Amino acid sequence: MDSYYGHIEDIDISLYRGAYIIKNIYINKDDKVSEKQTKFFTSKDIDLSLEWGAISHGSFVGKLVFDSPELFFTKDRTELSLVRKDSENNCRKYFYNIKIRI
Repeated sequence: MDSYYGHIEDIDISLYRGAYIIKNIYINKDDKVSEKQTKFFTSKDIDLSLEWGAISHGSFVGKLVFDSPELFFTKDRTELSLVRKDSENNCRKYFYNIKIRI
């Protein structure tokens, strides 16, 4: 993924519950038109927990809980204020409390 850059502030590990908390993560994408990085994904925290029983049977089963996630889809050069305006009105009701189970 050559045109993506990111940063994680900290990772907390809880061995007893088989969980990790990824703190303050962001991923940016290079905009080929403006030659600047634009936001792609941000989240305050991601709590990733794994089920030990499933791991012992050769499977990865877990749960991801996102705190304040933001995902930006853009094509070419776009003003961030326009993306927010469009996203807030149409998508917020669908993505407010997403829980993904793996």
